[in-house]
Amino acid sequence: MPEASPSPVGALLELEAAARSAERAGALYRLIVNDTHRVVAYEQAALLVPRRSGRWHVVALSNVSEVDRSAPYVQWVEGIARQLELVNAPAGGRAIQSTDLTGALLDDWRALAPSALRMVPLRDAVDGQQGLLVLARAEPWRERDETVLAHLSMTFGHALSLWRARRGVRIDWGVLARRWVTLLTSVLLVGLMFLPVRMSALAPAEVIARDPAVVTSPLDGAIESVEVRSNALVAAGERVVQLDTTELRNAARVARRELAVAEAELHEGQQGALRDSEQRARLERLRTQVELQSAKLAYADERLADTSIRAPQAGVAIVDDPGQMEGRPVRAGEELLRIADPESIQLEIMLPVVDALVLDPGADVRLFLDTQPLQPIAARVVRGSYRPETTATGSVAYRVIAMFDEDPALRIGLRGTARLKGEQTTLFYYLFRRPITAARQWLGW
Repeated sequence: MPEASPSPVGALLELEAAARSAERAGALYRLIVNDTHRVVAYEQAALLVPRRSGRWHVVALSNVSEVDRSAPYVQWVEGIARQLELVNAPAGGRAIQSTDLTGALLDDWRALAPSALRMVPLRDAVDGQQGLLVLARAEPWRERDETVLAHLSMTFGHALSLWRARRGVRIDWGVLARRWVTLLTSVLLVGLMFLPVRMSALAPAEVIARDPAVVTSPLDGAIESVEVRSNALVAAGERVVQLDTTELRNAARVARRELAVAEAELHEGQQGALRDSEQRARLERLRTQVELQSAKLAYADERLADTSIRAPQAGVAIVDDPGQMEGRPVRAGEELLRIADPESIQLEIMLPVVDALVLDPGADVRLFLDTQPLQPIAARVVRGSYRPETTATGSVAYRVIAMFDEDPALRIGLRGTARLKGEQTTLFYYLFRRPITAARQWLGW
């Protein structure tokens, strides 16, 4: 900054006139920090005004067009204003001594400002203190500087008070519009948070058969061949699975030979009974032996016949992989495949536990098939499992069954994504349900 003006009285009058004629706050703030050097020499100047909370707030800096709120100098000046009590300070301000500051404020002084620091309160005779001017330079302050600053304190305080009075009458429509837009936007967002919406969730779904006939193995054995392929049409009584017959054929052959031996012994006994009374006593035992061997043969033939497993009804075969089933040992009663009516279908939905909803019977469902993603199919919830189960992918989900509103003529096995709709709630809970759940689990309430 240059030294003070060689004509201090004229410069002081010009400065007073310019301060009282300023129509905008920014112009007045810049005049105070930049043009004061015409009557008082300094290197740095900062202007602070009080907020409604009473805290001092830097609004202008010398030779700086915009105030950076994060700058260390700005924070340092505001810290000094908060720490020092200036209510009873003289009109010309007071020179700040090193003993007046403590802690980080004193440590930062040497790096941020020259050694001669002065704080000048800007007061109005009626409205009281309107601002605070902080000046810094290397040379010590003189009595003449204090006199000039005492006069400027009242001048600038009165100018700040006049501008605030005019600001109460003048309307800054731009600021007002921005505030109204902000207020209306906030009200709208808060109102939208209470907008009623229905809870919904997405889950993988598959078209399955409704009440299919289960084909099970009638006996222990091994699968020799699977006669049908998945989704193949089968007729009632058609052979669908053939079990291995090697062991059963041998058992039937042995039973047949044992029956032949028993019948020969019975025939021999009947002939000898005419001549020998002992042979007549053996006839009843031999007849029982023949009946027993006949029963064994009938049982072996029956088991052999059971190795040809047939479809209990006409429909579509549902089987995982026939090639992998061949040669696999099975137990009696073990499920081999299913026969389903292709026109009797339903929807199976695996709803993940993290997306669990309260679903009443009749809740709306929309199915988006992978083959027809743009054509949703309507369905309604019929029932759901009370406990989750592990899916093929290793996740945990609830099994939900839904019925289609109309006959969609879909093939069993089609997959897609189902959107389920639950009970009504607010938009706020709909958007923040997962964060709220995570917070409750983390906090334990």
